[in-house]
Amino acid sequence: MKRLTLIILGVLLCTPLYSDMNPYIAGVPVSGGGGDGFIGTKNHTFTGGSRWEGPRAYWSEFTTTTAGDVTYVYFDNNNSNLNTGYVKVAIWDASGNLLASASTCNCVQVSGTLYRGTLSSQVSLDDSTSYRLGFASGDNDWQLYRCATSGSVGRDNTQYTGNTCPTAVEDPVALDATVDANETMCIWASNDADDTY
Repeated sequence: MKRLTLIILGVLLCTPLYSDMNPYIAGVPVSGGGGDGFIGTKNHTFTGGSRWEGPRAYWSEFTTTTAGDVTYVYFDNNNSNLNTGYVKVAIWDASGNLLASASTCNCVQVSGTLYRGTLSSQVSLDDSTSYRLGFASGDNDWQLYRCATSGSVGRDNTQYTGNTCPTAVEDPVALDATVDANETMCIWASNDADDTY
């Protein structure tokens, strides 16, 4: 009876220790993060019209819809007028500090006017937190379309060399001008490489 009691006590005492050590034991999978996150808008109803813009950084501020990791930034290039070979997607915190951007102008066409850029590193989004989502554009002459999503579009007036891929993305990005005070960019970030509307 004493031996059985000792065995039970041993199992009860060692189980928490074993579970704490699981991440360090070979063959036990370790979680890579907090799941897949989402921020932005998939609304692509263009009610904001268009506005001619130049080679600068543009962004809209959103609050996290789903906390977790994001790697890809999707945006709508209405009428394909923006040269995506000159675009680096980016995500900043609400103060404008750069969290991640594309290392190259690597945007690819997903379908129709929808394009995807890949961040150089994954960003973990906190719950109910605001971030700035946008891109640096080196295109000299393009039209920015806005969506029927309440918000605004900000612009950093630092000018890039025209018709080239920006060498760097603004850090921090400033609100030097409000392009639209009522509607946002047509843009979102997720961890899905095959995301769509």
